[in-house]
Amino acid sequence: MRERYDAVFTLLPTAETHGHYRAATLLALEAVARLPQDQRPLFFGVEPRSNSDAPPRFAGLASQPLTATVKADPVFVFDRMASFGYRNALNYQIVVNWVIAEHKSQGLFQKDCGVHELEQFWLFRISGDGAAERADELSGALRAQKRDSATR
Repeated sequence: MRERYDAVFTLLPTAETHGHYRAATLLALEAVARLPQDQRPLFFGVEPRSNSDAPPRFAGLASQPLTATVKADPVFVFDRMASFGYRNALNYQIVVNWVIAEHKSQGLFQKDCGVHELEQFWLFRISGDGAAERADELSGALRAQKRDSATR
C-alpha cells in the first residue's frame, strides 16, 4: 500500500456473502497482513441488518484464519435512521439509497432499499495491537459527531 489508511471497510465475509465480495475481503486482509503491525489500519467487516433481526455473531471463518475478529459481537453499530441536516429532516438511509441506485446491475440489491436500519461493524484481529482501543476512539468520535449535529 502506498497510502497510509486509518480504516478499511469491507463486507463481512460470512459463508452467505457472495463469493466475489468474500474474495475481495480476503484479498484486502492479505494485503493488510503484509504491513508492519504499527502501520495497519483498522479493518472492519460490515453487515447490515434490520432492527427486527437478532444480531448475528461472527468470529471468523474456520477455513480463513485472517477473518478472525476481536470478538464475535460487532464492535459498534450505526443507525442509518439517525437524523441530521436542517431541522434533522434527513437520515443516512438517503446515502444508502444513492449507493443502491449506483448498482443497478446488481439485480436483487435493489430490493434492499429501506430494509436494513442498522450497519454492524466487526473488527478483524489483523488490525494489529491497540486496534480495539483505536476502534473505541472512532466509535466515540462518531457518537460525538452525531450529538453535535443533533444540537444544530
